[in-house]
Amino acid sequence: SYQIFAVEEKLEFPSQSASAQTIVTLAEREPDRMRVLTAAASLGMIYAGLSFMLPYLTGGLGGSPLQFLPRGWSDFTYLIERFIPGGTLGMDATLFTFVSGFIVPLPVLAFMLVT
Repeated sequence: SYQIFAVEEKLEFPSQSASAQTIVTLAEREPDRMRVLTAAASLGMIYAGLSFMLPYLTGGLGGSPLQFLPRGWSDFTYLIERFIPGGTLGMDATLFTFVSGFIVPLPVLAFMLVT
């Protein structure tokens, strides 16, 4: 699998290389890699439960939803619209956005920040 995905296909997007490594880990079942994958999946499920299920369950009881972790898109355009007409500013607070910052090379992140 690694030969097909990483060497022959020459995946140019780092997140795709991470996806290919996940497939290799699931196929080969190496204990050390499976332990890391299981821990990451468990943390992802805990995050999803706190981020999505807790506000859903507590909001359904008639009050305001209980939310510990930010989720979704936050729009801060109102902070810059006087200085930069037509400009937008926002923040995506999903876990994938933060984790992809660890995978993507620094020059690409710098370009994303500028644009």
